[in-house]
Amino acid sequence: MPSGKQHNYLNQTMLIILAGLAMFLDLAPETRELYWFGILGMMIGINYFGPDLDKNGTFQDQNYGMLHIFWDGYAWLFPHRGTSHDWFGILTRLLYIIPLLVVIAWKHFHWIQYNWPKPTAILVGILIADWLHVLADKMFSLRGK
Repeated sequence: MPSGKQHNYLNQTMLIILAGLAMFLDLAPETRELYWFGILGMMIGINYFGPDLDKNGTFQDQNYGMLHIFWDGYAWLFPHRGTSHDWFGILTRLLYIIPLLVVIAWKHFHWIQYNWPKPTAILVGILIADWLHVLADKMFSLRGK
């Protein structure tokens, strides 16, 4: 399996490529804005919401500082390279933080109600970062067989 550094290198390279594409694509202003929200989602996914949150001491875990203990329960529920490292492993992390998401949605319901494409674009960016991680793991494990 690729190391955490290799995963970050792959994801950050794709992030740079996609951000560079935004500069050259002739997108409508509304679409360009959503594209950048997707890039923001990728940054969140790479730095704070990756599949390796089920393992202590990882890049994402360290980015939380003292708040990393929030994810200890997640690591206990989902052992490393288990469900969290599958194509829909992102759902395990989303389900784990539902209470937090409900509080945020409740507090900002008015904004989300009228701007739902932006949070959706952020979620898509998080998914892309997650799937790149899983794809790298799957490709590496296939190569080894």
